[in-house]
Amino acid sequence: MEIGLNETHYVWDDPQNRGGPGGIVSHNGVDRVEPTAVLGAWMSAVADVVRAVNAAEPLDDLLDRIAEQACQLIGFDYCAVMLADPTVTWLLVRGSHGLSPRYVSAVNREHTIVIQAEAPEDDTAAARTYRDGVTSAVPDIGAAEAYGATRRWAAEQEFGALLAAPLHGPQGPAGVVVGYLGRPRRFDKSEIELVELLAQHAMLALETADLRAVQEETINELSHKRWLLERAEFQHRQLMQILVDEAGLQRMAETLADILQASITVEDVDGTVLALGATDGDAQPPPGRWRKRAEVRSALRMVRERYEVAPIESHGPDGPGWIAPVVLGRQLVGRVWGTRIASLPSPDECRLIERFALVVAVELFKQRYRVETEARLVGDLVEILMRAGAAALPRATVERAAALGHDLSGPQALAVIVSDLHPRRIAEVVRAHGLSAPRPLVGVHEDTVIVVVPADPNPMEIVTELHHRVVASAEGQPVTTVLGPRVTGRFADAFAAARGAARLVPRGSGLVDLRELGLLAHLLRVDVTPELREFVDGVLGPLEGYDARGVAQLCDTLRAWLEAGCSVPAAARALTVHPNTVAYRLSRAEELLGRSLRAMSTRMDLQLGFTIRDIQQATAAG
Repeated sequence: MEIGLNETHYVWDDPQNRGGPGGIVSHNGVDRVEPTAVLGAWMSAVADVVRAVNAAEPLDDLLDRIAEQACQLIGFDYCAVMLADPTVTWLLVRGSHGLSPRYVSAVNREHTIVIQAEAPEDDTAAARTYRDGVTSAVPDIGAAEAYGATRRWAAEQEFGALLAAPLHGPQGPAGVVVGYLGRPRRFDKSEIELVELLAQHAMLALETADLRAVQEETINELSHKRWLLERAEFQHRQLMQILVDEAGLQRMAETLADILQASITVEDVDGTVLALGATDGDAQPPPGRWRKRAEVRSALRMVRERYEVAPIESHGPDGPGWIAPVVLGRQLVGRVWGTRIASLPSPDECRLIERFALVVAVELFKQRYRVETEARLVGDLVEILMRAGAAALPRATVERAAALGHDLSGPQALAVIVSDLHPRRIAEVVRAHGLSAPRPLVGVHEDTVIVVVPADPNPMEIVTELHHRVVASAEGQPVTTVLGPRVTGRFADAFAAARGAARLVPRGSGLVDLRELGLLAHLLRVDVTPELREFVDGVLGPLEGYDARGVAQLCDTLRAWLEAGCSVPAAARALTVHPNTVAYRLSRAEELLGRSLRAMSTRMDLQLGFTIRDIQQATAAG
């Protein structure tokens, strides 16, 4: 069947005109090879190819071997196995025999064999074989009118004839096997069948190589995944061992920092830093300017809404990072920050981070349970102290306190902390940041936080530190801390005095030492007796009765006048009224009292009366 000029599918020629095996005879003036079934050589070639495939030789070496077998079995002078490039634009020589390296390099480098040539003069027999999927034979390349590119290369490389068979793969054509002869020659059916069989073996080699490559890739991927799983399991065991050893959050943060090569910050839901870890030892929490970036706020929102690890793609000076939620009982109780990282975490690292957050949640649960248990036991102990009526604590109470880590064997100092924060929150802050030795006894009594510390050597140092810790956590809300008197028993009296002082001093007065309040300190430590009540009613009763009718504000005016050093203009400025108004009210007060305000005794009685009245009101409010 004619395929084109000088291009045919061949059948067996006259069997009477055949020479011996591999013999060359003349037919129509053109030399050809007499086809001979050389079964032994063929079987040997097949076995050689199979052994090479099973031995997992490199694909290019295997295709070289197939090209060599084609030359030996069919008598080609040169042979090439060509495969389509990944874009299916060109055919590239992947295996060859007899061809010069310069020719192979030129074909591949210059992309000479274009699969879809734009003009016949640029087409090749190999490209047409690939496109049509049928074997092509060109007995005389120089006389062929088509395949201009093939003719040009044949003239340069001295090719006379060629036979090309397609490589049929399961997904379509994959390439061609091309055999070249130095002289023109016709090819018969047996030679075509041989080259097509070799093409099948070449395709088998390709499929086997692809399959082996897929298998190796799968094996490598599975091995890598196994390594990652084993590594993740080892890292998880590290964290769990730290948890079992009760090494604490700090050790956990340092371990994760070493694993991920990052700076790790563990904080509670309120933003209080619980632990810091860094590979270089310079652990720093995320800077405030970084937290304000839009991408960081978006990640925080994702953590709150989805409870997932949120990557932070930040290209600023602080670089990228991530946030992981710490969830306990379906409630967000904390966050883990990863900063100063080279790149965003991989999926495997995200799984490790999630495991770490889970371990942190377990640790926080342990701490919460421990804190709640301790708070309950300390609360019971505080109630015992408040009920103690003797001058010294019973031995059983001292031993009970010692079992909780508190030394009540000597004199103690009692302080109260008052703020708009919830008392339990204040107590948690004090416990979290309290000193280990001496360890403060912290409790809540009548909605007021109590701190008991040893009175020696100087309790003010400890109370000052705790006060500053509460102020730092109060987010701008006023905090008043009063250090009460030195006691060995009767803690209820010391508590009443300290709390009374906290209510008497201006709101948010900061740190107050009751010992510096003079007479007020002594009055706060004793009950208001009936005699004192009678004295106050006698001094302030007429004034309070007058004010109760809404006529004027004599008590407030007298207080301001006394605090201003008995200066009318200063009192007027404090009250934001005219000085004449102050003068009139003072005159009216003298009439009601029947006493002169110029007398020092009158002023002292008024000052003492106001002080005792404040104590009465503070006690009544408690």
